Amino acid sequence: MIAATAEVGVKVGGEELDECCPNDDGPMRRITWKEQAIESGASAHELMLALSESVKLQSLYALLLNMHDGGERLQFSCVAEWIERLKKVGIVR
Repeated sequence: MIAATAEVGVKVGGEELDECCPNDDGPMRRITWKEQAIESGASAHELMLALSESVKLQSLYALLLNMHDGGERLQFSCVAEWIERLKKVGIVR
C-alpha cells in the first residue's frame, strides 16, 4: 500500500513508475529477485575475471623484478592463493 496515494498492490511486469531515479533521473522500475540475481552474478563474474588478470600481472611483475634485482617477491598462481596470503597478513578475514 502506498500511503500517499492509497493505492494497493504491486505493478507487474516491470512497468515503469511515474517517479524518477534519484541517482540519474531516469525512470524507475521494479526488478524481480531473479533479475537482480542475474545482474549480480554477471557483475561478480566480471570482477573475478578482472581480479584473475590482475593477479597474473602482479605475478609477472614480481617475476621480472626478482630477475632484475634478485628479490624474493611473492608470485601467485591463482586468485585463491592471493586471497589466502591476504588472510595470512590480516587484510582479509
